[in-house]
Amino acid sequence: MVLRFALIVAVLAALSCAIDAQVASESPASAKPGVRLELTVPPASPVVRRYNDTTYALYFTNVAWSLLGLLVFIRLRFNLRLRDALQQRFRRPMVRAALFFAGLALWTAIWALPLGFIGYLTERNYGFATLGPGMWLTDRLKHYVIGLIEAPLVAAAYWLIAIRPKMWWLHVWFVLLPFMFVGAMVYPVLIDPMFNRFTPLAEGKLRTRIELLAAQAGVRGATIEVADKSKRTTRLNAYVTGLGPTRRIVIWDTTLATLSEDEIVAIVGHEMGHYVLRHVWWGLVAGAVMALVLLRVLDVMVRRLLRRYPHIRGPFDLASMPVAFFAIAILLFVQQPIAASFSRAQERQADAFGLRVTGLNKATAAAFIRFVDRDFADPDPPAFIVWWMYSHPPIRERIASALNGSPESQ
Repeated sequence: MVLRFALIVAVLAALSCAIDAQVASESPASAKPGVRLELTVPPASPVVRRYNDTTYALYFTNVAWSLLGLLVFIRLRFNLRLRDALQQRFRRPMVRAALFFAGLALWTAIWALPLGFIGYLTERNYGFATLGPGMWLTDRLKHYVIGLIEAPLVAAAYWLIAIRPKMWWLHVWFVLLPFMFVGAMVYPVLIDPMFNRFTPLAEGKLRTRIELLAAQAGVRGATIEVADKSKRTTRLNAYVTGLGPTRRIVIWDTTLATLSEDEIVAIVGHEMGHYVLRHVWWGLVAGAVMALVLLRVLDVMVRRLLRRYPHIRGPFDLASMPVAFFAIAILLFVQQPIAASFSRAQERQADAFGLRVTGLNKATAAAFIRFVDRDFADPDPPAFIVWWMYSHPPIRERIASALNGSPESQ
């Protein structure tokens, strides 16, 4: 029964990939002005291959390491000790639940530091990360503090488990829905500025071209902003984010400093595709459906997993929280291939839209090629890796789609 529920969640979770309003656009560097680009994909050098193999290994190692951290927390009975300590000091159940969540989140954040630092050093050694260790640690602390926003939701969930033991998951879902939509709206104005400074794109030819393109594409009301990502990375990117009054198109300053004007316009055209095709809205709706099934699956899985831990009184016991987190981690890992497949489909739609609205086929292909040269994109990723974790189509496919499309309009 658990497997059946897990498969249902996997299918629905695939639809939730678009809930991330900041859909990444693989936007590589271009050649210097006046240099003729050869529109062929270069083979992966030993350095590029080594970098990608390391990245793939770190992904799967991080999943295993995270699960191990939760098991250690349970096996050492930290969950029981923390529960008992909170019960002795605090009378209100929801306060205890919120503080238990904060403690467990702190444990997972500290547990993740070693592998996180290896990932940081990898990016640093290959020339991508520009931030120092101090800023890296500060960012990790910020992520932990931001994560505490979820504490009231977790506390409400445990309160509902206690008073509605059979249908708590449905009640939690109703509580969760408004937070999902409000979160997507306020993220660009409350969370993003904690990490980067955003300024309007400067007046000039590029802004004029983008504004004309936006009018042509039917994008109305979105602002165009520049993020100062160069203080953290040399990578290039652009994305769409926000809902309603907070919707915007964001271009990283590294992109502006490196790409040609045509390539920037081509990339923004891709992002406008996400905007016009309403990927964010569809993702939110699908994510809401997925959340309902996921909560039901959690109810079944946690109850079965708790049979292994008779010292935990039941799902209502705060000591069950790391068990629930363990189940969530497994479900999210299992659904990853389907979510990645759906995301690639969304990216293909955005690619097609961008090519159609800009007509910049060669500029788009050239940008993808430079992504291989500059950002070490894997030109020939293993099929299994693409299937499991690639949120975008492989570079060769995107280049072929660009070059095989209709001729450029310019």
